[in-house]
Amino acid sequence: MRLKILTCLLFCLGIVSEAWPQEKHTFHELPVRDVIHFIESQSPYRFLFRDALIAGKTVSFSADDDTLLNKLASALEPKGIGLRADEHRAMVFLYSLGDEAQAQVLSGVVVDGSSGNPLPYATLIWSDNGTSGGTTTDRSGRFRISADALPDESGITISYLGYQSITLQPSDAEHGQYLHIRLIPSALPGTEVVVTGNMVHSPDTLWVHKAASPAQAFGGEHTMRALAYLPSVHIAGPGPVHVRGSTPDAFDVQLDGMTVYNHQHFFGMFDAFHNESLQSVGFYPGVTPAYMSGPPGATLAYRSRSGSGDRVSGTAGLSNTMVRGGLKGPLLSNRSGWMVSGRYSLLDAGIFNNSELLNWGLDAGRPSSAENRMNASPAVRNMNTEAVFYDIHASVLFPTGPESSLRFSAYSGGNRALLRAERLQPAEDDRPPAFRPVETHHSWGNHSASLRYLQRPLGSWFLSHTAGMSLFDSEYRKDDFRYQRAGVGSRPFFRPFGNRNRLLNIRASQTADRPVFDSGWLTIGHTVQQFRVEYEEENAFQPMFVRTTLGWQWDHFVHLKYRTGHFRFSGGFRTHYYSNGKWFRLSPRAEFGYSLSSNTEISAGYSRNYQFLHSLSLTNYVMADFWVMSGKQQPPSSQDQFTARFQLRPQHGHLLQIEGFYRFMHYMRLPKINARQLLSEPDLESNPWFSNNRMRARGIEFLYMFTSSSEHRVSASYTLSSVETRNERLNRGAWYPLEWDRRHQLSLNGEVLLFSGFRLQSSWTLASGNFNQLSLSDMNEPDRNGLYHRLDAGAAYTYQAGRTVITLSFYIFNVYDRKNTLYRAPQSAAVRRNGNFGLIATVEDFYDLGLIPSFDLRFRF
Repeated sequence: MRLKILTCLLFCLGIVSEAWPQEKHTFHELPVRDVIHFIESQSPYRFLFRDALIAGKTVSFSADDDTLLNKLASALEPKGIGLRADEHRAMVFLYSLGDEAQAQVLSGVVVDGSSGNPLPYATLIWSDNGTSGGTTTDRSGRFRISADALPDESGITISYLGYQSITLQPSDAEHGQYLHIRLIPSALPGTEVVVTGNMVHSPDTLWVHKAASPAQAFGGEHTMRALAYLPSVHIAGPGPVHVRGSTPDAFDVQLDGMTVYNHQHFFGMFDAFHNESLQSVGFYPGVTPAYMSGPPGATLAYRSRSGSGDRVSGTAGLSNTMVRGGLKGPLLSNRSGWMVSGRYSLLDAGIFNNSELLNWGLDAGRPSSAENRMNASPAVRNMNTEAVFYDIHASVLFPTGPESSLRFSAYSGGNRALLRAERLQPAEDDRPPAFRPVETHHSWGNHSASLRYLQRPLGSWFLSHTAGMSLFDSEYRKDDFRYQRAGVGSRPFFRPFGNRNRLLNIRASQTADRPVFDSGWLTIGHTVQQFRVEYEEENAFQPMFVRTTLGWQWDHFVHLKYRTGHFRFSGGFRTHYYSNGKWFRLSPRAEFGYSLSSNTEISAGYSRNYQFLHSLSLTNYVMADFWVMSGKQQPPSSQDQFTARFQLRPQHGHLLQIEGFYRFMHYMRLPKINARQLLSEPDLESNPWFSNNRMRARGIEFLYMFTSSSEHRVSASYTLSSVETRNERLNRGAWYPLEWDRRHQLSLNGEVLLFSGFRLQSSWTLASGNFNQLSLSDMNEPDRNGLYHRLDAGAAYTYQAGRTVITLSFYIFNVYDRKNTLYRAPQSAAVRRNGNFGLIATVEDFYDLGLIPSFDLRFRF
């Protein structure tokens, strides 16, 4: 009897144990998104869907664990939504039952799984029978792959820096739905932004991302300085960026479609943007797509982050040069996101070598060869410096309908610097020279805002409407500006110099994209913008120059990107009409590529670019540039560029690229103060700049990258190049090198993960000396300054506790304290004679910054 009772109990317990996991779930008019979040939290399944597909839809049903997906599929079907589950890979696809089959292509968009924001330039890689292939999403996160390019069995891996990768099968689109690939942020999100463009056409663009990860010099992270790792970019020390020999004003930096006319803080030492506020960066040093304005140098296009779709999170940071912080989070029941971040400088705090940064930037006692001068002292003494910079950056993404969204972004950044000192100057009468108080005031800033509306009104068309404004203003006053008269042997003298500049740009554009053929994209559109430029200058040669100009520019563009088999093409044209002079110009741009094998490609390109707005800078004075416009008597700058490239990926993780270029530019602007001593005939023009200058740049670039997973990375780049200019009234009409010309430049970079959370990073640069312009008027001067080489190194440790991530980094600029000559210039020195001060003229080498340590502490929460 007891045995029978025990048997019954065991049988009942077995039934209970089998039934226990089958918990009953009831949903009543619950949003589909909430049901998806519940299933993902209770199971290993991940959902792929289009946000607009489920927006505003609710479901009601009851189910246990085993029937959840089946019941959800039944509840979604009356809503016009289909559900397909892949149990093997634990993936669930939602699609519109009204979608038409597209058996010949695989298309879709890659988005942030948390916020739903598109992820531009995400990587898609696949292999089939020993050959590899791949592509990237476009600037709006979209992709399109023809059926003949897809693998038969192996999957397609989609990856993006800072997100978990995902692998799909071509059969995942068997219903013909437009795929929405949702990537989940990594547990330890990286601080790197994505750097891409047509510089490196590698399917594994992660190599490019990491090779251009932000540099840590001077505290904080600086994407702009990190571009110096690439062979086409020259950034020796603080100061402007030169891409393939171009002038600084030929480098266009955009934030969410608006040009930022001063893209650096404190004379090039710091980026103008907080790295945590950026999602991606597109870098185009070669053939710029026709849908971008494309100045003669290069385009760097930033895109802002737009918040988080699930929770509020933030960052905070402290370094020896700045404090910073940011927050992001959801709006309107997780349907939109917002982001705000800001920074404020600590340059006046006296931490580490901040005083050296201040003195260098303000031209106050820069290190020079004067240290070796006997019986003489500096002609400037009792220097007192002040400097501050700030920036604030915000954006909001708001879905406005099933297939539309509205994005707003705004940025404001400013700089202010002051130098008080005493300079030894000659007296107006016969008295000996005496020290007199002098001041230098400098302030500049940039402010921009843009509104972008995206929609898919019908069929396959994607429309983008953008409107915005950008304002730049600067003011510079220096009591003791150094002037040079025309003629060999002329002595410099000191007089006041000042200028004021204000530039307002209002811009509106419309772009339409649609897929064409099997794997192509067609982009058409137009841009209209107004420029208003105010410029004032007062110098010793020209008492006062004042000009206000207004101009309209209207561009139309067509661009096609297409790939089939071994062949790819990217090109189009852009038309320009500029009212200030009634200039009409045409910019054709094209690049052709042919794959010799799955790992080898050759390509060639040609582009013509025009520039209607120009900035000028004063040689050897690290200051904000000032902007002027083309006019009826001063045509816009133009450039023709030819490129040819060979690329080899011998095995996974390795990339070798060789590229040659030739550029020829007309009507380049050049400030007269920079080249007055080279005048070979009288100057009769009233403008403070020369406009009829020609420039030619040519070179060959080598780039090698290697990465072994995410732990170790190595890159090496070398450039052999030259850049020269010519003006009939300068240097007797002969070609001569520009002052930033360096014939050879080598960069070696490495990063290694020693153990969990601890990384070491180093970068070594070797370059030939830049051109010494004094040699053109003095045959005793050397043609080149001394050899430039510098080692930078740092270490970082990351610790995670729950959702909080703490990173501490330490970085050293110029580890072995090398005295690298950046320029050579006339200078005055003080000597004692019979108890009185006297002035002597010398020529000195001025050095780059010496050893500068920095630290950075960052929190994520």
